[in-house]
Amino acid sequence: MAAGSIPWLRLATHDSGPPGRFSAVTRIQRVNTAGGTAPASGCDPGNTGATARVPYSADYYLYARH
Repeated sequence: MAAGSIPWLRLATHDSGPPGRFSAVTRIQRVNTAGGTAPASGCDPGNTGATARVPYSADYYLYARH
């Protein structure tokens, strides 16, 4: 993981809707992250309503049951 990048992550999914394209997905994994960390200025009352654009890229793997 590169400095200033959000961590890699693996999550379990929960099927909560009608059957569809992603119904069989059981896990999602985020890898090869670049960027995505919050600005150093932080989130304080002086930044209320401000928008910050943060460069970010990652690869996502979706694991599904058969």
